[in-house]
Amino acid sequence: MAKEDYIVIDEDNFEKVRKQIDKAHSSGKKTAVIAKADEFNRKIIEKTKADIIFGFESENKNKKDRLKQRESGINQVLCKLMKENDKTAGINFNEIAKLKEKQLSSYIGKLKQNIFLFSKYKTKVILLNTNKKNKHDLMAFLLSLGMPAYMVKFAIDNRINLE
Repeated sequence: MAKEDYIVIDEDNFEKVRKQIDKAHSSGKKTAVIAKADEFNRKIIEKTKADIIFGFESENKNKKDRLKQRESGINQVLCKLMKENDKTAGINFNEIAKLKEKQLSSYIGKLKQNIFLFSKYKTKVILLNTNKKNKHDLMAFLLSLGMPAYMVKFAIDNRINLE
């Protein structure tokens, strides 16, 4: 899919987001919503026609991780809801490129936890903004994070650029 087919929505107010999503869908475009707080994400998943939700890992940068679990922005409830409501999770590669060493290790850990949950609950995942990245490098990266092969194939075959 091309960028022209998607409208990226980065807004904190749920009502504004819902109106933008409805307007986009009525004009034949798809929507990609940037994840925010947990309750906001749940409303987006349950009550809108959003196609892709991405940025779960980067939204929780400032939250302190718990002892045995990272604050990765996704949990089993959201994964089940995404599966039921036919929503797709996105992994934004531009975010990875911007991070420094310590931030990168934390981000990769959160991403790994999210991939575990996505695979456990069979949530669809795609890649965003991979720009000229080698397909085989992307496959190796996702496999090294623990993503099953069938999910890797879907994620790479359906990758899109939003920027």
